[in-house]
Amino acid sequence: MNTVTWHGGAGTELDINGRRLMVDAYGIPDDVPTPHYAAVTHYDHDHFDQGSLARFAADPVFERLIVPASCLMVNQFDAPVIGLYPELEYVPESKRTIMYPKYTREPDDHYSGLVEIELDDEYSIETIDTSERAERYRIDPTSEPLWPEARGRYAGHARFPNLGYLITSTSTGLTFYQPGDMREQFNAHYEIADKVDVLFFPLTKFVGQENTLIELLRPRYIIPIHYRVFSDDFPIPYTVPEGLNAYPTEMKEFQEVNQVLMNSHWYPSPDDALGELESWRAGWKQRGAELLVLKAGVPFDLSQLT
Repeated sequence: MNTVTWHGGAGTELDINGRRLMVDAYGIPDDVPTPHYAAVTHYDHDHFDQGSLARFAADPVFERLIVPASCLMVNQFDAPVIGLYPELEYVPESKRTIMYPKYTREPDDHYSGLVEIELDDEYSIETIDTSERAERYRIDPTSEPLWPEARGRYAGHARFPNLGYLITSTSTGLTFYQPGDMREQFNAHYEIADKVDVLFFPLTKFVGQENTLIELLRPRYIIPIHYRVFSDDFPIPYTVPEGLNAYPTEMKEFQEVNQVLMNSHWYPSPDDALGELESWRAGWKQRGAELLVLKAGVPFDLSQLT
């Protein structure tokens, strides 16, 4: 059976003809089998989960990790806890692939690196620059003035673009768009309009543009991601201390609080995600897109997509 699984957060997995591809793995339980391939959209903790990736890399089944360049330089950026990550030494260099956008955010952006890749004759991947927060790519973090004022030099999305993935399954003919975090439309979406069968929609990111994005991309199905259901069987735990001030003004406290949030598995989510999704269902259907609300951690049979 060919399946798609939402693992909670932005984590999605395709299992087609026994070849598994996971994007933005986060908090993946130990009983979930290691994918053959993993891809990361950007370095935020809930997309670039060192624990999950390290487990994958230690398994001989794992073949390749696809990342944007920023994931190899995360400790050089002013965001948000400098020195927190062990970089990617735990993934052999032979199993790392750095990619750049094929579909660029700005028409004048150009990249000389890899923009397309074929995986095992089953998955064909093209990249698109989603660039949620280019302002976070600040290099030289020790220079004055200190945080919270801007410090260092903005590298910008043109140097360190986030990656969305346009994934086509050769055997099924289905194309999936996994944008990771994405906050706005841009011209490159016109280039992929009508190509998308399944859009993984980041619920907390595209506020105010929920209908216009669907009108532009015209996906047949929408699988929402980047939200949480507060139930005992949700696969990603939530242990954020009550009363925590998530927005302190001092740099040291900010770093400490962010580490607590990361370790407590916090990520942005509406309080009533399921209710919000239902409010969009009819409007999306009028635009030709069927909403598929998956139960986190439970595979969905792709043969149900007609």
